[in-house]
Amino acid sequence: MAQRARALTQRHFGRTISMYAPLYLANYCTTGCAYCGFASDRVQPRRRLELPEAEEELTQLKEMGFEEVLLLTGERTSHAGFDYLLECVSLAARSFHAVGVEAFPMTTGEYALLAEAGCSGVTLYQETYDPRRYDQLHRWGPKKDYLERLAAPSRAMEAGIRTVGLGVLLGLSDPFFDALCLLRHAAHLQRNHWKSGITLSFPRLRPQSG
Repeated sequence: MAQRARALTQRHFGRTISMYAPLYLANYCTTGCAYCGFASDRVQPRRRLELPEAEEELTQLKEMGFEEVLLLTGERTSHAGFDYLLECVSLAARSFHAVGVEAFPMTTGEYALLAEAGCSGVTLYQETYDPRRYDQLHRWGPKKDYLERLAAPSRAMEAGIRTVGLGVLLGLSDPFFDALCLLRHAAHLQRNHWKSGITLSFPRLRPQSG
């Protein structure tokens, strides 16, 4: 199966590697994820990049040869909400061929505005598909709403986002269960939003500060 998958990949994409640079815009958060160093109860300095700072960082990444960038924030806050993210997407789209966002769940209308501003991809990991473990691990805040997060990738696709990234954080729950649910989620989205692409990620738990 692995050999067949490799052959299909090379047939469709050739021997290419796509590289992108992550840019953390802010580490403010309103959610209490038990596994995250950015959770709102962690004791650490908090800040966001102001637009001139973000522009400087983007310029440096461009000079390093990157053509794709991923903009990251925590959950929606007054410090780094949708309007701020939209401005940063518009800024990045002036220089980069592909601009992705890894932030908080949004409405269909908000995703449409991001797409118009030049956002080509949205990454939103469910973390775990086990509702019981999800509720235990997300102690408070907007991210505690399991179904709201689960439905967000579909809204992004409806709004015209070209690529959506799904993922689970292996180690939070039964990895086999989470992997199976991830594949079923991707298959469901592919059936209903066949014009958009889907990427899958399997990040692992790592030690975190705070």
